[in-house]
Amino acid sequence: SPAGVRAQAVLKDGTLVDDFLIREAPHTVHVLNAPSPAATACLPIGREVARLALRRARGTGWKPPAVESGHCV
Repeated sequence: SPAGVRAQAVLKDGTLVDDFLIREAPHTVHVLNAPSPAATACLPIGREVARLALRRARGTGWKPPAVESGHCV
């Protein structure tokens, strides 16, 4: 099979990260080190990112948009 190259996250102590990482910054949520299997986990990853973003937004007075057609995060 053909060889490939991809970025690999490394912790400060030099340990390779085997799975994806979710990190929060003041105004953003980042998904890091997402290997190709992350495509099969995209819905749970998206739910977690939405949960973290909504938790942060609630403290700012932000109101979520109205839910249409019964769909909700």
